[in-house]
Amino acid sequence: MKRWIALAVTLILGCVLTGCGSSRILPVRREINEIEMVRALGLDQGSENAGNIRITASIDKLGGTTESETSSKGEGGGGGGGTGNVVVMSREAATVANGMNEMQFGVDYTIFWGHMGFIIFGEDAAREGIAKYIDALARNNELRLNSNVFVAEGISAEELMNKTKESDSVLADQLQALITSAEALSTGAPVDLLGLVNMLDNPSTAGVVPILALEEEDGKPVVVIKGYGVIKDDKLVDTIETPDSYGVAILRNRMNEHIVEVELEDGNRVALELLESACKVRPVFEGEELREIVFEVHFTTNVTEIQSQVEFTEDLLSELAKLQSDQVKGQLEELIGRAQDLKADFLGAGQALEAQHPLRWRKMKDDWNETFGAIPIRVEIESKVNRTYNIREPNGEGR
Repeated sequence: MKRWIALAVTLILGCVLTGCGSSRILPVRREINEIEMVRALGLDQGSENAGNIRITASIDKLGGTTESETSSKGEGGGGGGGTGNVVVMSREAATVANGMNEMQFGVDYTIFWGHMGFIIFGEDAAREGIAKYIDALARNNELRLNSNVFVAEGISAEELMNKTKESDSVLADQLQALITSAEALSTGAPVDLLGLVNMLDNPSTAGVVPILALEEEDGKPVVVIKGYGVIKDDKLVDTIETPDSYGVAILRNRMNEHIVEVELEDGNRVALELLESACKVRPVFEGEELREIVFEVHFTTNVTEIQSQVEFTEDLLSELAKLQSDQVKGQLEELIGRAQDLKADFLGAGQALEAQHPLRWRKMKDDWNETFGAIPIRVEIESKVNRTYNIREPNGEGR
């Protein structure tokens, strides 16, 4: 009997799965030169009707041509242009889903969204609220949940994507390089679509998203990451630019590499490379009442440069450790003060409280933003200068 059942199942599957092009079970088979591959997506407020959404796509033109190559404006509010094999086109609609569908008009071949790795919100859209843009992206099974999310500073996503067409490299390639360097230098940790959805699902705390800005290089616009945008209640409420963004990396344990510069009594400067750091959040309770929050930060550095002829001694190393501790502590206290002024916990205090005291957190989470803005917060720093790279005496005359 089992043999007959196995044979029947085999015959049924053979009939159903034969021919990828006509099967409704498997994805439709398409040749690579029959698709238009979207690499980046921009989301803005509508310009034609209030409440509309304007969608901009950066498309790798693998196969045919698009209307935007010959027309500055197209059906459905679209338009754009491109150089080489990249085309930027826009559509406006009442919903994101409809706007994505309307992208298909004006192209020769099928638009493919599965290779899209970058989502850019214009600043106005981010300040209005990003929740209404996210739902369609999260539900679309063709899109990647690990697509990186950015907010454009002082510009719409459409304008940023159109201006970067004049660059020598493709926008998507620029963004990938920026993510790698920003993460390595701790100026802006990446946030993906899934992380953004989780951020919006937790209204008790705030979050951060990397900020993009346009700068000129050799007369051409280039994209740079300038730090973080603070997202609270699904809206952009502030920006934390470099070098303040290093503090976010330290407090959220995302620090990879950073140079701390301190000044000696003789006016010369010392560069110390921060290689290891760890931050622990310690809530302090008195009974059931939260009295204060302590950020305990530990980090070590190596001396990478000293603009002085003094010899390294234990006293000098102790002085350097104190100088770097004072500097980092001042930066962190200023950053925490900004977060408290915004009543936006993007520093992970609420997450630590939830992990360490889940029962107490349940009673506090609904009013956490107000509590965070008023609770005393203290920073404790412990640092050490670990290495001088075996050079005890600086180079130069007058040693």
